[in-house]
Amino acid sequence: MTYMARLVTITKVSAVTDNLMPFINFQAHQKGVVVKDETQVIVLQVENIPSYHVVFPETGITIEELEEDLAKSETVLTPDTRALLRDHLRGKKKED
Repeated sequence: MTYMARLVTITKVSAVTDNLMPFINFQAHQKGVVVKDETQVIVLQVENIPSYHVVFPETGITIEELEEDLAKSETVLTPDTRALLRDHLRGKKKED
């Protein structure tokens, strides 16, 4: 079964609701990101299961890397979400 991930929000950690903070803290720990109030996050909801996927644009992740990460759990971005994130992440790409 393939799951779909849709965009919930692109915001700063300070604006995230309490129910999403465990997902943010867990994934920050997994990815070695230090979370501060001004840290920007992208929150995706995985449809049909009570799960969220958190992206930290400051890490320089590309849309292709995000899709590879999601594929590990048989998840793909909805077309609208992919289009929005492709443009957003392109501007956040790590400089070499």
